[in-house]
Amino acid sequence: MARLACMLVLWAVALLPTTAETLPAVKKDNLAVISAKLRKGSFPSTLQKRDTISAPALSDDGSYLMNISIGTPPQPVGMVLDTLDTTFMVMYPGPNTNCSAHHHCEEMGYFDPRNSSTFATTEHNWEGLDDSFDGSDTVTVGGAKLSDVSLGLVTINGPYSYNLLGIGPDNRSFPYQLVDSGLISTPSFSAWRNPNTTNEGEIIFGGINSAKFIAPLHAFSFKDIISFPVHGIQIKLANGITSQTESNSQNSTITSTIPVARFPLYSRYITTNLPRAMTMDLYAALNLSSFQWENGYWPPPQVPCTRRSENHTIAFLIGNTTIPISWSAFLSEEYNDPETCSFYITPSDDDKGSWTGILGSLFLSNIYLAVDYNSMMVGIAPLNKNPGSDEIFEMKTSSPQIPQAVGDFPPTVTAYAPAPTENPTTETSSGLAAMRTAAPGLLPGVVGAVVLAII
Repeated sequence: MARLACMLVLWAVALLPTTAETLPAVKKDNLAVISAKLRKGSFPSTLQKRDTISAPALSDDGSYLMNISIGTPPQPVGMVLDTLDTTFMVMYPGPNTNCSAHHHCEEMGYFDPRNSSTFATTEHNWEGLDDSFDGSDTVTVGGAKLSDVSLGLVTINGPYSYNLLGIGPDNRSFPYQLVDSGLISTPSFSAWRNPNTTNEGEIIFGGINSAKFIAPLHAFSFKDIISFPVHGIQIKLANGITSQTESNSQNSTITSTIPVARFPLYSRYITTNLPRAMTMDLYAALNLSSFQWENGYWPPPQVPCTRRSENHTIAFLIGNTTIPISWSAFLSEEYNDPETCSFYITPSDDDKGSWTGILGSLFLSNIYLAVDYNSMMVGIAPLNKNPGSDEIFEMKTSSPQIPQAVGDFPPTVTAYAPAPTENPTTETSSGLAAMRTAAPGLLPGVVGAVVLAII
């Protein structure tokens, strides 16, 4: 349990109004993208066909959190976007559960299928069921509607219940469902965040926004899980700071390297894990300390939050590129002591873990990420802190499949084919719901694409 506590899950989300304000569409090569304004959520820091699609989302303390609506009429809920998972899981109240008695439910909201006229399920007597079951309903994402989206409904009072939207590399995940619905052409997405600005971010399904990063995107292949080839870090110390290492003085750069190893991207967890020797080099350079507990757990080092003003940079050496991130990006206030910050880079279990290291959500929130599942390529670039007008490009099936990217792209790919039409026998919600009659598809009134903003 202590190890799990190290990788703190970011659950909290503030729900958006059901009506989002639409911004002017960005036109490029007949491409329409619709963006929605968002507001930022708050939470205890110890918890947290030619078209592109994007939609309203939230991200706090690094993790990507998106606001969507489910059902008819729409019920707004907050969803954790998970790059490891492929499921669509949402809390429902069951026959007698009180949402306010459960933190995750109160913060993220829930979906009550009894109040949706378009909900359908093959489960008999589901209205009195106090257990998990499957169903389907209409999902609204930033103004675009998808019909017959498969849902896993979990009870509010379950020990691991929360709202999760899987965007991982599997044909059951949300990007693939968008292709099935005819809203985008390729199972792909790109996302960015900048926690230090009021214009927090966006995720674009089916495309990229080249105004938001410093080109080019450096792209790498991956297999079963989104990962990057990491071979070291460089610590650039600010003026006037002396590290614990005698040979390093103020305004110096300390480099710590390893043989190239794959680091997976864990979008749900705050903590970034580095090899132990590399982490100790980092701690020494930044005057940090931590001590391993008897059970093997390394608690994050704690420092006064006033140290955020120190202008140190940690550059991650990934493939043939360098991704610089301020050290303060990995500091997070303690919930019960806002003057104390924890530094969420900790040592990995070098002799136990299946991965040499892990890149967590605080890393993710300070980069531009682009993923294409047709080619199984992932691109990364530093954020553009002074972006100009939006420049949105669609993902392609020809090389390079990710626009504005360099890398060893496959010359050709076998493009994902949309799922065939299904007409299963279903039950519907109490008397009001309509039976399913068609395969997933674009509903009337939805034009082109929508943009997903992340805060």
